[in-house]
Amino acid sequence: MNYFFLVYSLLMILSSVIPIFPKGNVHHMFFMEISPTIQNFLHIPMFAIWVILLKSPRFNIPSLLIEKRVNTLFIGLLFGILLEIVQIIIPGRYASLEDVLLNVIGIVIGLVLHGRLRRYSFKFF
Repeated sequence: MNYFFLVYSLLMILSSVIPIFPKGNVHHMFFMEISPTIQNFLHIPMFAIWVILLKSPRFNIPSLLIEKRVNTLFIGLLFGILLEIVQIIIPGRYASLEDVLLNVIGIVIGLVLHGRLRRYSFKFF
């Protein structure tokens, strides 16, 4: 079982459901100071790493499900859309089509990187 993938997925979910409070509020956190543009572009490496961990042979997903890149793209797209839908009910958060697009870009980059890394390392990838 690939616990890295499960923990990473959980961290992605938790980072999506943390409410955003205005500055000056006792619950205001340091990462809220990051520019929204930078926060949006962080979706790309976040989902690229998620795909690489998902496709690791150490995660026991039936190979038919993630063997094809289209299936991995579809699973990642569903996960990204689910994260955006959950944000609708979180105070200060909002769903964004731009975020879904950035997630897809990260998924594609993750698929490309996984393919290249697999050529050079058979142990993890």
